[in-house]
Amino acid sequence: MQIAKAKKAIADYTKAAGEPKGILELMLFFVETGTKFTVNCGDMFEEFYLALERMYDKALDLLLTMDEEAIDEYYNRFEDIVTSTINIGWGYHDALDEMFHNVFPEE
Repeated sequence: MQIAKAKKAIADYTKAAGEPKGILELMLFFVETGTKFTVNCGDMFEEFYLALERMYDKALDLLLTMDEEAIDEYYNRFEDIVTSTINIGWGYHDALDEMFHNVFPEE
């Protein structure tokens, strides 16, 4: 994966279109793809995970600016990302789980 190119593509789309749902889709795709890459290829280096964590956090922040319908639409996708990271190292799962539960506390 080429993290810098992927982040630049998201930034370029943001500047060109600025459409929040499209931006959120790209952000989630970035994190999902990075997570799948790790699951298929084995543990990566810490900076790789930090980039994914930062993007997940930005995606959560963006989601919170949207209406309740969008939050409901994307909730499961955010949760599925966390669930898919359970066996990944470097504290990646713990970081995503904490971010998710800070936004969506369990009752």
